Amino acid sequence: KIKGELAEKTIRHKGHAQGIKILKECGFFLRQPIKLHNTKVIPRELLEVLLDSKMKLGKERDATLLRIIVEGKKSSKPTTHIFEMIDLYDSEKDYTSMGKTTSFPASIAAQMIASGKIAQRGSLFPEEIFQSELYQPLMDALKDRGVVVTHKEY
Repeated sequence: KIKGELAEKTIRHKGHAQGIKILKECGFFLRQPIKLHNTKVIPRELLEVLLDSKMKLGKERDATLLRIIVEGKKSSKPTTHIFEMIDLYDSEKDYTSMGKTTSFPASIAAQMIASGKIAQRGSLFPEEIFQSELYQPLMDALKDRGVVVTHKEY
């Protein structure tokens, strides 16, 4: 169980948050139709269409950096676990890092459900499913796909 603080940070390009804020303030995230001339338009769907071509990476290459620090006690002694991952765009397969690090775990989980290794059903939190004996098989399957998470205990 998590006790204390939990923080998550995402690195974005300069001005990203301000741009998103402006789009939200202008109503582009609304899901309710609005009237435009003689038709109805859903602002969010319009934004998706307009941004689709602009959001492609093109020649840019991405990276995913992950660091998880867990502090607690093990056998009454202070212990720190550090998990790290540096994943880069795969130019050979033309896979983005974000694509790999989000779709691979989902695919592995789906395969584990199909094979019966994950028996629970419904909406499940990955943090709960993979803290058990399924943690290492997940890490091994990710490593087989080129996504490596290191773990050190201090």
